[in-house]
Amino acid sequence: MNNFSPNMIKTYQTCPKKYYFQYVENINVPKSAIPFEKGKKIHALANYYLQKIKIDRIETALNGTEREVWKLLKQNPFYNMDYLKSEFTLMIKLQNLPPERGKCPTGQRGLNKGIRIYPYIKEFSREIRKNMTPQELKMWNYIRKEQLGIKFRRQHPINNKYIADFACPERKIIIGIDGSQHIESDDDKYRTFYIENTGYQIVRFYNNDIDTNIEGCIEYLQNVIKQQPPTAVGDFPLLGGRNPEGLGNNLYWVSGRLDALVYTDGNYYILDYKTGSIPKNPEFDPQTMIYLLCADRYLKNYDTLSFVYIDLKNKQNYVIKFTPELKTKYEQKLNQICGKITSDSLYKCNISSCKYCEFNKICNK
Repeated sequence: MNNFSPNMIKTYQTCPKKYYFQYVENINVPKSAIPFEKGKKIHALANYYLQKIKIDRIETALNGTEREVWKLLKQNPFYNMDYLKSEFTLMIKLQNLPPERGKCPTGQRGLNKGIRIYPYIKEFSREIRKNMTPQELKMWNYIRKEQLGIKFRRQHPINNKYIADFACPERKIIIGIDGSQHIESDDDKYRTFYIENTGYQIVRFYNNDIDTNIEGCIEYLQNVIKQQPPTAVGDFPLLGGRNPEGLGNNLYWVSGRLDALVYTDGNYYILDYKTGSIPKNPEFDPQTMIYLLCADRYLKNYDTLSFVYIDLKNKQNYVIKFTPELKTKYEQKLNQICGKITSDSLYKCNISSCKYCEFNKICNK
């Protein structure tokens, strides 16, 4: 899954296990609609009103509290700007930006220089090291401790997306051990293409080769090593070249449904009506980041672009002005979050969020 909405990202940040139930297993747990009724009514009214649709009859169905909230929205200066669109969906591909110059986003240097290895991946990698197949153990006994003149690592993560059986980052060589000869599936082709485009050469051996001719496998591997010159240590983003189906420089899609887009002169504003609370960290909330990046790509030419949380509960507006610096940070942060989601295979439960989780009864923690 390479397409993410703000709710998907927020759910994962709240609890990876909840994300797994909701978006991987697609389990739907009935929830009461009562807490959302006020918001739904206000959003529907706001959309109709901006489109100049008569809403007299709908307004009569509002209760006292809803009528007061609707009155506040109609009096809001941002809501009364020139109307462009409302309740419409935008989708973009994220640009896969390089890390900031002079910074190692990993907090870790050397082995995966420039690439942060997520804790989930590290844990999973350590776990499968403990459960190597007989053929993997046999190969490891021949290549460990630099017996072939170079250092191989077991169960080595590649850009948080795949884990190689054995890898030598210094020579960009990966050893893959397959159980049997088979027709390469689309997933196999995708994995091979991805890894080769990070600069690695893949050397494949089958279990039968290792069982019956390990010396021949090692001799072949030594010839590959001789032909593969040393390179900088670390895993790297995809290289240039072909880019089928969004693979490579544009790996993830993000999308969102905007409440409204309004403007005055060349200044544009994304409006988001909140009958409840606004996010705790509005500037870097997934909704803010995705909506601003989508609108930036959609509008192309504008003087200024801002995101406005219309806080109807506290009767105030929270305005976030989009800047080139924020654009870069948003791209990097969303790429990081989406990468973490797609590379997660454990989906650990966040115990602190269990109390009010609708999946609490089926979660084994």
